[in-house]
Amino acid sequence: MIGGRRITSVDLVPVVVEPPAVLTGINKAIVEAIPYWPRQISIPELSARVHVEPKSLVRRLPACQAVALICQDGGDLCKLREDLSNV
Repeated sequence: MIGGRRITSVDLVPVVVEPPAVLTGINKAIVEAIPYWPRQISIPELSARVHVEPKSLVRRLPACQAVALICQDGGDLCKLREDLSNV
């Protein structure tokens, strides 16, 4: 011990811990409007439901997928439950 701190020869490896993603505003509305599988919703129908242009909706999907398990089959979207009980 040197100066009250233990010194070891172990190399410390820094670990990056990212805070959990939190959805707000339109992204939260998008995730809530996407139905659970096997039901699906088309991108144009979802964009009309949340009042967002389809291109803007497509750009927002990666942020939504960071929180929810969103699957895209062609132009249709659906969500999976976190425990995958609806698969």
